[in-house]
Parts: sequence; C-alpha cells; structure tokens
Amino acid sequence: MEFNQYLADVKARESFAPPGPYAVSDGVNGVWKVGPGYATWCVLVNGRKELAEFFASARADVPMLLKMIEAAEALAGQLNYRNAFKRVIQGILDESDSQ
Repeated sequence: MEFNQYLADVKARESFAPPGPYAVSDGVNGVWKVGPGYATWCVLVNGRKELAEFFASARADVPMLLKMIEAAEALAGQLNYRNAFKRVIQGILDESDSQ
C-alpha cells in the first residue's frame, strides 16, 4: 500500500469513530465492554482485559500518532528529508503487507 493512501485511510477511519475517552467495563466471564463512557454502544472483547484496554486506548492514541506523523513530515520537509521519511514508512508498510 502507498504511504499517502494508507495515511488517508487511517485518518478517514479515525474521523468516523465517536469521540472518547473510551472506558473498559468490568468483565463478565471474560467479555469486556469498550466504549465512550456510558454510551449505548460498545465493542465486546472476549479474552484478556489487556486487549480491551488496548482498544480503549486506541481512540486517544491514533489521533496523537497522526499528529506526530504530520509534525515529523513537516520537519522532514523543512530539512529536505521528506522522501527519506516516506521511504522508511513505505518499507514498514511493505513489510507488513508481506506478512
């Protein structure tokens, strides 16, 4: 997948997610609820609480990581390293595609 397209896809998915913060409820029989506060919807995670906490944290982590990528791109552009930065990210994406 191409870097700009991947980043655009992540931004699009992030923009559709309801705002956080997300919380993890107490699990019943290993099923954890993940959702924004006491919302009428949630994601059920069957298994370890750590997985539910990962999903809950992603709502705050993804926007922050997108901001970090944009800041790194801006700095790389100023330093004329934009293409090198994109090659590194593209290499990571290519490696994940092959797995």
